[in-house]
Amino acid sequence: MDRRSDYEDSSIWPAPGRFILFVLAFVLSYHFGMSFVHDLPSPFWFPDSVLLCVLLLSPLRTWWLYVLAPLPIRLLMSSGDAPMWFLLACFVNNSLKGLLTAGLLRRISAQPIWFEKFRRFTTYRLIAVLLVPALSAFGGAASRARLGDDFWEVWKRWFLGDALAALVCAPLLILACQHYREWLRLPRRVYFRASLMLLGLVTTDYLAFQLPAGPEGHSPFMLYLPLPFLVWAAVEFGPPGASAALCLLSVSAIFGVGAGAGPFAYMDSAASMLSIQLFLAAVSLPVMLLAVMVYQQRRTDLALRESEGRFRSLVNTAPVMVWMSDRYGLCTFFNRPWLDFTGRPLEKQLGEGWLEGVHPEDRDHCVERYLEAVRLQKEFSLEYRLRRSDGVYRWVMDKGVPRYATGGSYLGYIGSCVDFTDRKDAEERTRELSAQLLNAQELERYRIGQELHDDLAQRAAALSMRLSQLARRRADDPELSRVFDGLRQQAAEMCEDISRISHQLHPATLETVDLPVALRVLCEQSATDECAVVFNGSVDSTALPESASVPLFRVAQEALRNAITHSGATRVEISAHNADSGICLTVKDNGCGFIVASFGGSGLGLSGMTERMRQAGGTLQVSSRPGLGTLVTATLSVGRRVRSAASG
Repeated sequence: MDRRSDYEDSSIWPAPGRFILFVLAFVLSYHFGMSFVHDLPSPFWFPDSVLLCVLLLSPLRTWWLYVLAPLPIRLLMSSGDAPMWFLLACFVNNSLKGLLTAGLLRRISAQPIWFEKFRRFTTYRLIAVLLVPALSAFGGAASRARLGDDFWEVWKRWFLGDALAALVCAPLLILACQHYREWLRLPRRVYFRASLMLLGLVTTDYLAFQLPAGPEGHSPFMLYLPLPFLVWAAVEFGPPGASAALCLLSVSAIFGVGAGAGPFAYMDSAASMLSIQLFLAAVSLPVMLLAVMVYQQRRTDLALRESEGRFRSLVNTAPVMVWMSDRYGLCTFFNRPWLDFTGRPLEKQLGEGWLEGVHPEDRDHCVERYLEAVRLQKEFSLEYRLRRSDGVYRWVMDKGVPRYATGGSYLGYIGSCVDFTDRKDAEERTRELSAQLLNAQELERYRIGQELHDDLAQRAAALSMRLSQLARRRADDPELSRVFDGLRQQAAEMCEDISRISHQLHPATLETVDLPVALRVLCEQSATDECAVVFNGSVDSTALPESASVPLFRVAQEALRNAITHSGATRVEISAHNADSGICLTVKDNGCGFIVASFGGSGLGLSGMTERMRQAGGTLQVSSRPGLGTLVTATLSVGRRVRSAASG
């Protein structure tokens, strides 16, 4: 009974081989079940298991033939004293039971996988072992009651017989039809262990049910002899082994009663059958439950091992270094790229061993940040230097995220590292180039300012003086004198403009006076009729070198120019005051404002101001909202800047 095309076949006729096999199996099971009618009724009805198996594994279109085929078998093989109406009633009752059980099970799941998971097996028990046998027992008891039997006594025996058939025999038939090809390919060691189990079970079954009772009767202890082998079959071979072992136990118990041996031989027929049924029910249910649970756990473990194998294969071929830790922060796994990078074996890096590869200057900071993240169970990102296999320290970016189980319990961390030394070197070279450009720009500003002040401004002043002299010489010509006066006035204004531009390019006040004075002069020179520019604040900048004053002045100069040129502000306030560890400069306007994120750090001179403060060892923050003006805050740590200048 192969299920490969069970649900794809559209024919209403079953496969000939399958049908013949079904008929033979039904004849044998019916003969075995009817052989106990005269002396002892069969404890469970074997033919029902055969019918249920073929219905579960066959297309719906062929069910009609499998249901009708047992009718002539029943009529021909039944005992002569059974009335025809009783045989027909039993046929209808058993057929309806098989159809209802198979229909309900097939409606829940298209594939007959009822013994692979505990939840599926629970559904099978409720339908095939409890619900449908209980309903069918009412019909069977009613038929037997018309023959003079007690209704409830018959109901109990009928229900237990149908339930045991579905619990003990049906699983073995269904699993054998599904997996017989796989069983034929099992290793020899499996057959060897199965043979040992079978030998032990046959021996204990013989001792428990085939030996005649002694003078003092049959010892109840003998019934427990097969139990270890039943457990062995359930644990070792799963539901097929448990079902086969239970079938062997049932047959041995039945034949023992027929031979007048065993613990059930000295009872009347009804009591003997009921005792066997209760005994088999008490043994079969926990053994089958154990088999299904062990089989499910084994499949789960296998799936986990396969998943772990796929995970290891994936992370070992990933282009990044991957690590995992437990809930205490101790590392439990490193992938192949990590081991290849560090050149150290896995056992030396587990736990806290990986810290030996971290640069000594970065180790304390790295451990502190990592343990804080573990304590708070939050994501973290670290930059530190890790020793490569050739002894060279490389900068790595390490990012970790907490892991949680399905129920939400914290398991530990999983993280990845990438070597970004080349990028960091490129960024460092970019910063150095930016610093060089800013220094070159400042030097060029100084040179141009000096040229304007020492050359053009002086020449413009000389021109103004020469024009004054010419105006005095031609005093007799009023018209010409007025022309010379106008030219002299223009030359004087040009001289002032050149001086102002020269001062903006390189404020000489920073060389002669401190930063607050230079900022106050800047405010006075930038104020217009449309925009008032005021300065307030008192700064103790005696220890502030020019290398720190110039960046702050340039930030104030650029922010002031942006406020006057782009924001439409009518008032700009520049403030400078001492902070905890340096100087804080603010430039606030009441202009139109803007969305800072939309500029991305570029435009309006923001990138230049930010780079200046970064080079000086300070920070720059810009706060602005449309319609609410702009606030530029520059903070410079004087001590850090002085130490940086000294170290340079």
